[in-house]
Amino acid sequence: MKNKINEFESVIAFVIYIAKQDKKFSSLEKNELLADLPLIKKLYFDEYGEFIKSEAIEQISSIEEKLNVLDFLFEKNVQAKEINFFSKILKNKLSKNLALMICRHVASADGFSSRERAKFNFWVKHFA
Repeated sequence: MKNKINEFESVIAFVIYIAKQDKKFSSLEKNELLADLPLIKKLYFDEYGEFIKSEAIEQISSIEEKLNVLDFLFEKNVQAKEINFFSKILKNKLSKNLALMICRHVASADGFSSRERAKFNFWVKHFA
């Protein structure tokens, strides 16, 4: 996945990454992410003054496909490569906080698995 993605896409990528720690991005999780997209778009507009004009379902699917090839993101324990990856794409405090808030909500849609919870807790501490 290229590192030249905007903060909006970075938040979505992080949310999918946490939600897929149980090895699936369920339809319940996708629906919750779709429901949260207006909030992400509004905060992106407030922060950067840019409207996001994209087909949400296609964009989510595209980001999910890109993440699927990055096996190091889905190991049981957080790896240095994983930390480096998200440190490069989630650059500001607002995006980090939004990503954490949304991913907790989305990942909980089908039950907050122990692997999702472990990665979430790591990032809460790391971003603090």
